[in-house]
Amino acid sequence: MSTYLFTFRAPAGYAPSPDTFDAWSAWQAGLGARLKDRGNPGFAAAAVGAGTADTTLGGYSLIRAGSLDAAVALARGCPLLAHGGAVEICELSGHDERFDNWLDAKGISVTVSSRSSDDLRRRDRAVGPVVAQQGPQDVDQAPGEGE
Repeated sequence: MSTYLFTFRAPAGYAPSPDTFDAWSAWQAGLGARLKDRGNPGFAAAAVGAGTADTTLGGYSLIRAGSLDAAVALARGCPLLAHGGAVEICELSGHDERFDNWLDAKGISVTVSSRSSDDLRRRDRAVGPVVAQQGPQDVDQAPGEGE
């Protein structure tokens, strides 16, 4: 079974109603074990490059499905669709080992976390490893700012 990324795109001017949380929770509960990561809503958003006009990135979920067609069928139940929103769906493919080999070949030293290796293995099986490059970085500034 593959994992699919659902990105939720809210229409311009969309404002959640008091019933929004219940609608999303019911849809996600109905997905059952196919819901790998319920994700999170997004609020402030921006796009770089070509994007979907008239919508804003509103959040994501990771879904288990046997095929793209099955994932699309699951997405059709998304409550945002009734408000003029959209769901983008793509199959994810893991390539952590390939990335690790690339880092080694480039001589880039990385750290994953200070948690125990058992915790990391459990988390990696669930969501994939999180990698951070060592060295000074200012994540609050865009490249070229503050120089």
